[in-house]
Amino acid sequence: MRIACCVPFCRRTYANEEGFSEWVCAKHWTMTSKAWRRRRSLFKRRRRSDLADKMFARLKRQAIERAVGL
Repeated sequence: MRIACCVPFCRRTYANEEGFSEWVCAKHWTMTSKAWRRRRSLFKRRRRSDLADKMFARLKRQAIERAVGL
């Protein structure tokens, strides 16, 4: 099953083999804050999935805002 990028009007898709419910494509992922991406990575490495999920939500919101131009 393929899932679409969560940014509105983005046509990129991903082969969802890992079972993700949401995904941000590489084009929009690079638009997000590098510091926030590093912090999310740190949370994932330390097995703090609740904080990593919250950080992903912030990154997703930031990607959508920057793609729209806000």
